[in-house]
Amino acid sequence: MSATNADTPRVAAIVVAAGASVRMGTPKQLLLWDGVPMIRHVTRVFMLSRASEVIVMVGCRPSEVGAEALAGWIPDGHKPLTVSINPDWEHGEMLSSIKRGIQLSSPGVDGYLIGLADHPAVDGSSVDLLISASLECPPHLRGERVFVPTFRGRRGHPVLVGARLAQEILSLPPGGTLADVIRPHLVPESMVEVDSAGVLLDIDTLAEYEAAISPEGSDGRDD
Repeated sequence: MSATNADTPRVAAIVVAAGASVRMGTPKQLLLWDGVPMIRHVTRVFMLSRASEVIVMVGCRPSEVGAEALAGWIPDGHKPLTVSINPDWEHGEMLSSIKRGIQLSSPGVDGYLIGLADHPAVDGSSVDLLISASLECPPHLRGERVFVPTFRGRRGHPVLVGARLAQEILSLPPGGTLADVIRPHLVPESMVEVDSAGVLLDIDTLAEYEAAISPEGSDGRDD
């Protein structure tokens, strides 16, 4: 696959898709969103974004979820797509997938964009606004900043973490969370207002999924 151009931001998108979806009762990564399995849709959004590479971490039903993630590859996207199994996925910790994704990313990236498979209403423009915000940050601060999308003042996902914070994430003990690293590095300039409420939509239960795809409901893509 082709390398990215020198003027392209080097941000590795890590999509966490390893969970068993206990509250849902079925792997939500395989539920349909916009006519395709959710993980394929989410992978494609990041593939079409300004991220320089996409890494999808799978665990539960890895063959099926992994195949659908690979189906989200964009042939003309000129960026690598990696699908990897998190061997610790059954422990239920999202952090282990994030750590593994960081370890798999290319050397020299400027940051890590942490995306979640159960946030399917996130759109490419919101992702690209985060990446743009990081590039506009002074270089000496960029590596230790965290950028979070907001919609009408409410924080959402995905989250972009500067490269110099990678070691802090990798050093978190079992039971730690990404929030333990995010909180100390949040500043007003870290908040990136976006136009889509999709950054707020988190699907954990079947009722939430049915409401999101219902014509009478709101999936967060329009407001």
